[in-house]
Amino acid sequence: MWLRFSKKNGFGGTFFVCEYPGFEDKAVYCTWEQIASMDKMGFEIANHTLTHTGVNQASREQFKSELKTLEDRARTLGIPKMISFAYPGCGYNDMAVQVLAEEGYLFARTCANRPYDPAVDNPLMVPAYAGDGNRDRVLNAFRMATNGKIVVIIFHGVPDHRQEFTSCPLSVFEEYLKFLSDNKYTVIAMRDLAKYVQIKKA
Repeated sequence: MWLRFSKKNGFGGTFFVCEYPGFEDKAVYCTWEQIASMDKMGFEIANHTLTHTGVNQASREQFKSELKTLEDRARTLGIPKMISFAYPGCGYNDMAVQVLAEEGYLFARTCANRPYDPAVDNPLMVPAYAGDGNRDRVLNAFRMATNGKIVVIIFHGVPDHRQEFTSCPLSVFEEYLKFLSDNKYTVIAMRDLAKYVQIKKA
């Protein structure tokens, strides 16, 4: 229902996917077929590594393999080349940033609880706020999207059945969507940042 609401209001969004341990439990996680259907609806499907391996625990070749194998899974279902990435656990390092640039990624999301400032921030280290059921904190984060600043929100689960601390109840998430709609926010997928910001090449 909220996917339809998003499309009705012209909202974009990015789904960072991986085959998280337990991925085969379809009562909790989306199937690849469901992920492909979200792509067909116009949402961005983006890379979160194949197995949710933190980049600080991976060698350069392991990290490249994690990226490529997930891309291959997506390609078999007609999902376009991925250009956005989310660091598992939010940790990142110089190696990962370099590999992402080499592999054609334009944006990568981490965690910092502040707006993304395209004038100063590396697009492969985009800060983001955690999205959960804390209405005041999330609504205040939305309001930070002013003066050229871009607010990225991470919704880990709506709801998250495995981790209560990252969960956002569906009813609260729908309140957030209504707030964004009522206040005429522009809501886009991460890949669409390329239409709004000048990407600095390393």
